[in-house]
Amino acid sequence: MRPLPKIIHTTARDGAPVAKIALTNRPGRFVTMDLEDWTEWLAEGRTVRLYVTGNGTGREYPAFADPSYRGGNATVARALLGLGKGRVVRFADGDTTNLRRNNLATVAGKTGGRKRLPEHAKVPPAEVAA
Repeated sequence: MRPLPKIIHTTARDGAPVAKIALTNRPGRFVTMDLEDWTEWLAEGRTVRLYVTGNGTGREYPAFADPSYRGGNATVARALLGLGKGRVVRFADGDTTNLRRNNLATVAGKTGGRKRLPEHAKVPPAEVAA
């Protein structure tokens, strides 16, 4: 059986209690959550095994395995905020491992995911036919 990831309860610079959870596929890297959110996460029976997954455009996000989500994976930020379709998470400081509420914002929009290629990767139709 795999060992549980390291979980550290500590205090953030602003004095708020936080939990730092080790990412299972990135040794030495952690996500940071407000302690209240982490306590609720555990009370809901969610896994402590968090990992980083890519969205297909070069961005990486903390995720977890959950068979109730399409594809069996969900991003931690979207789950924390209870987001459905039509909303996107933005990270105020740009750090996708900072999952504190004061760093998360939602805006209307569609997630990029693996369905959308970045503009530089798209091949013009004329080149495909050649």
